[in-house]
Amino acid sequence: YLELALLTLAFLGLFVAEMLNTALEATVDLASPGYHPQAKIAKDVSAAAVFTMAVTVAVVVAILYIPHLLSWLRA
Repeated sequence: YLELALLTLAFLGLFVAEMLNTALEATVDLASPGYHPQAKIAKDVSAAAVFTMAVTVAVVVAILYIPHLLSWLRA
């Protein structure tokens, strides 16, 4: 059950990061409809947070499932 809980938390973290990214981008678009360098930075950093969370999910999946995969291949 611990593995399932960790996977659930990791994926929920990714979904929350994506929702926050979407909210931030919509807010920036509303506040600054034209191009602004600081708006670009805000959007880029928000997207980077989502990417970082996606990499974290991939690492969690690898840590949890590579041992199972290796033992299955050895059998």
